[in-house]
Amino acid sequence: MTYDSDHLPDDPIELKRLVVALLESDAAKQKMLDEMIAEIAKLNATIQKLTEMLFGKKNKKLVNITVEEATTASEAASPASSVEAEKSSDKSDTSDTSDTPVPKSPRQKKAKNGGGGRMKIPDNLPVTIVENYPPEHERTCRECETPFKVIGFETSRQVVYVPARFEIIETHNMKCIADCPCSACRSVTAEPDIAPIDKGIASVTLLAIMAVMKYADHLPLARQATRILLRSGLQFSQSSMCRWMRRVADLLEPLYDLMAELILTAHCLQLDASFVKCRDESFKGKCRQTYVYGARGDETQPFDVFFFAQNGTRDKLMEFLKEFHNILQCDANSIYDQVFKPLQPIPGKLLPSELGCWSHARDNFVDAMKSHATAATEMLDMIAELYAVEKQAKQETPEQRLALRQTEATAILNRIFAWCHEKLTRYTPKDLMHTAIAYLMNNEAALRLYCTDGTLQIDNNACERMLRQLAVGRKNWLFFGNARGGKTACILYTLLSSAHRHGHNEFEYLCDIMTRLADLRSEAEYREMLPDRWKPRPG
Repeated sequence: MTYDSDHLPDDPIELKRLVVALLESDAAKQKMLDEMIAEIAKLNATIQKLTEMLFGKKNKKLVNITVEEATTASEAASPASSVEAEKSSDKSDTSDTSDTPVPKSPRQKKAKNGGGGRMKIPDNLPVTIVENYPPEHERTCRECETPFKVIGFETSRQVVYVPARFEIIETHNMKCIADCPCSACRSVTAEPDIAPIDKGIASVTLLAIMAVMKYADHLPLARQATRILLRSGLQFSQSSMCRWMRRVADLLEPLYDLMAELILTAHCLQLDASFVKCRDESFKGKCRQTYVYGARGDETQPFDVFFFAQNGTRDKLMEFLKEFHNILQCDANSIYDQVFKPLQPIPGKLLPSELGCWSHARDNFVDAMKSHATAATEMLDMIAELYAVEKQAKQETPEQRLALRQTEATAILNRIFAWCHEKLTRYTPKDLMHTAIAYLMNNEAALRLYCTDGTLQIDNNACERMLRQLAVGRKNWLFFGNARGGKTACILYTLLSSAHRHGHNEFEYLCDIMTRLADLRSEAEYREMLPDRWKPRPG
């Protein structure tokens, strides 16, 4: 709205209308400006969060600062309305400030003692003895020129790196015929060794090291082909190497199926998922988001099983868990709702019991530290008490661990959920603190369940560490070539991760089971080849 200042109306009523119109226009513009400023603040907060996710620390450890410093930081980072809301709530209940536990002082680093100490050299490494003598003129008598006699030696050891080398083994399958005049005699030819890839040039050891380098050491096949193999003069096409990995997965699939079957009989199964890009065959050059689930069995079935899902629906999850009815530990993602409370339950079918994860619950309060430092610190200290009990019970038997949890952890849990019921109404539903508290209250039964069984874990971190190898790998090889590549990866991840869990050398394990599977005589041998029973061959 514009007016000519030289031709304003003389009528007071018209002037009043003009002033009112200008005030309304100014108020509308101010409202629009406030909304834009709020949107910019939200965008800045989102950018900061994404930046922290990409480049910040991935752990959730808290910096040892005082409550005053934490409160100052939260006031600077949070909107004024949230600060005022928390201040008013603190005035109505002085326990937020007066009873706030003081964080512990920073841990002091141990003084260096001049070095890290010498590590023991493994006994299984080959040893080459080199005899080093003084020069000839120094070990001869200067008067009579009599040679010195060796009376002993001083020993020093060094670890030497011998670069990997590739060899060609040319096998001659000999033909034999009897050297006699009998017409009944026939020629005989030696049977060739059974290989994983019939008539292929890739041996068991070459296939095994390629699989280990990609799925355990996160080295893409492209980098193997253009760096490691090329240095030795070998030029393998990447498409051929991909086909080899598929053939290896096909060979190992019976073991994978057996592990997936056995893990469903575990007393407690941990489950988590991570996304992976996969090329869409219907759109050349396009990738879509797929998912890899990681299932970790307990000590009754100690296997790590990965399975591939082409979309974010729960179909693959329900198919995998259709026979499972024990305890399932996972986060509170809505995709698991149908597992515990199906919309159309099957009569007579047992459903899994839900075990919560205190690590996920804790993460929500870490996120709320920026806006509500005092309250979040109070809750984080109580959760730290739960983990202190677990640290104390870690080396105990399941029976002793259960007794300790029921004696000490249960009392802490009662304080935590009483605190949640008291604080929830002080925060708006969009507030991070409200979200964190609501997570605890909505999952109270699942989060308490670990205190009823000494074999259960307080969190799902072991399963998340299992999926970490997938997260590191996808930063190197970037995506699956197709859905079949996702299945191949899951089979090889399963075998290698389970072997690593049992302390086996992944390369030796893969070489041995591939050789035995290529000449399998009985399906009963499958069970002996699983990582929990497998033994390295002597020599």
